[in-house]
Amino acid sequence: MNVVSRIIDRGLWADGRLASLAVVVRDRPGYLNEVTGVVAIAGANVLHIEHTRAFGDISVGKVGIEMRIETRGRDHVAKIVHELRELGHTVDELK
Repeated sequence: MNVVSRIIDRGLWADGRLASLAVVVRDRPGYLNEVTGVVAIAGANVLHIEHTRAFGDISVGKVGIEMRIETRGRDHVAKIVHELRELGHTVDELK
């Protein structure tokens, strides 16, 4: 079962049905809600989220958000990334 699960996950990643995004936002109340709201409004699903403020190369006053999302495909991921960038957030798709 584990091997089958990994095969399915790899297929979903390759198809863009699963994606991992790294988003940097201001360290202020409401920004995590804004990011997850963009995902929800776009019709995608957050599968995992990690909110980090004290590690890595994140500037003071900024917060890193890594999230794994379930989408409808590559175009859907691109739309979500575009929406987040339009709000002024730094976004990278993780491979």
